[in-house]
Amino acid sequence: LLGFMEYIEAEFRDQASPEVQAMFDALHDSGARIVHTIHEILDLSTIEAGGFELYPGEIHLKQLIDQVVRELRLRADQKGLYLDVEYGVRDDRIQGDAYSLEQALVNLVDNAIKYTEEGGVTLQLSEHRSELILSIQDTGIGMSKTYQRRMWESFSQESTGYTKKFQGVGLGLALVKRYCDLNQVDIDVFSQKGVGSTFTLTFKKPRGKSEGKQPKHHEDRE
Repeated sequence: LLGFMEYIEAEFRDQASPEVQAMFDALHDSGARIVHTIHEILDLSTIEAGGFELYPGEIHLKQLIDQVVRELRLRADQKGLYLDVEYGVRDDRIQGDAYSLEQALVNLVDNAIKYTEEGGVTLQLSEHRSELILSIQDTGIGMSKTYQRRMWESFSQESTGYTKKFQGVGLGLALVKRYCDLNQVDIDVFSQKGVGSTFTLTFKKPRGKSEGKQPKHHEDRE
């Protein structure tokens, strides 16, 4: 579907009215959401069936964070938000599955941008003894205490029904929690309605000398 749509767009966009060009943009956005949702459902189903394969290896958290920020900076810029990163670590190495950890960070930062209208998002990486601590803080709408009790459940959203303001099916945070559990990463949240949210991920530093094993790549789900 997306391929045929892109072919039609390439043929006729220059001749199209502004209204039709806006339709092409809407189709791109809707298609991207559908593909993303399919990926989330596949990952969640695989994890819950016990078939999700991990490929642990050495990961440099700074590189992973920088990659996620590069991917999402345009979205922040388009909303007029800042997207800042602060590093306060000497050794940023951890052991983990690169794919699932990247997806966890993408979901968290993407959510922070999605639910923030003014201000922005700050990622801060620090260390404490044998742990690396990553906080993702936003100045967004925050979450109620009631919703926080079920925020890790599949298909849960605080805003529901036909009048809900934000797109999505409520799988992002459920997957984040499962990705973190698979990698033995602790995740906590502090949120206040109308003020913002801070998600804190705690990674264990690897013991002993790293073997430098390169992680394998998960199959492309498209």
